[in-house]
Amino acid sequence: STASVAHDDDDGEENERNDAKLGGGAGKDDEANLLKSLVYPLTEIILGTVRLIPIARYVPLRLHCVRLLQQLAASTESFIPTTNILLGILDMKEIGMKPLRDGGGGKE
Repeated sequence: STASVAHDDDDGEENERNDAKLGGGAGKDDEANLLKSLVYPLTEIILGTVRLIPIARYVPLRLHCVRLLQQLAASTESFIPTTNILLGILDMKEIGMKPLRDGGGGKE
């Protein structure tokens, strides 16, 4: 039984060395697991923000939310569909309209 205890100690030391080489190991795994557990709630909050007021004034916010969703998907290696949001922006009638002014700034 003494040999098995010594063998277990050797494995423990080897695991500690491997963790040290990987920069702590357990901390990174905990962070990854925490982020993966938050994917669904974060996605729902961001999608709710996108759907809240679908007008042209909030297009930059919607594009920022798409970026957040894509970063979240990449960091958690999961799929979060964002094409529908982007196509919804392109379908807005305000996006297809010509500007009311020439963009000169003010009246002359």
